[in-house]
Amino acid sequence: MLAATAQVVAEEGYEQAGVESICAPLGISTELFQEHFTSKQKAVLDAVDEFSDRVIRDCKVAFEQAESWPMGIWAVSTVFTDWGACEPHFARLALVEMGGAGEPAQELLGELLHTFAMFLDPGYEQFAEKGLTKGSLDEEIGNRLNAFLSEHVQRHSAETLPRIAPDLTRMALEPFIGSEAAERFVAEKVAAERR
Repeated sequence: MLAATAQVVAEEGYEQAGVESICAPLGISTELFQEHFTSKQKAVLDAVDEFSDRVIRDCKVAFEQAESWPMGIWAVSTVFTDWGACEPHFARLALVEMGGAGEPAQELLGELLHTFAMFLDPGYEQFAEKGLTKGSLDEEIGNRLNAFLSEHVQRHSAETLPRIAPDLTRMALEPFIGSEAAERFVAEKVAAERR
């Protein structure tokens, strides 16, 4: 039911998608749907939560296996965008359509951005001399990345998310290592992957 919710809401939009249209491809009644979810909003939040749990788990593994913090950020960007391309309905739901699900969706988005901010923590330690303020910078970076991802999915598609992994990496690294160093790091990674 979560997959059907993601697909229908991603294709029709949050406002237009109804419980009936979610149930139709599954061949189930709205009553059965309502035995599992109290509302469409609850189904959307559960779908995003399920998708996010899997993505975050895989991002953590990739991050922990990276040889350096910048490489970890590259790994997280790559894993996240690859997941989005492989699960485009869930990605569109999480990055675009979830905004229509009201205040609980905004709270969930805030929690997700906070969770992803854990990947920035080593940057604060490595670049402590810059006096970066964790809370506000996490929020600023998270909001920039989220807006960039959302706009990309709206303009193109979730299937094309891997194309912007270098941009996500650069955006996350810039406040810590500067624009030139972030650009250089990303250019080296892109060149290495083309070989």
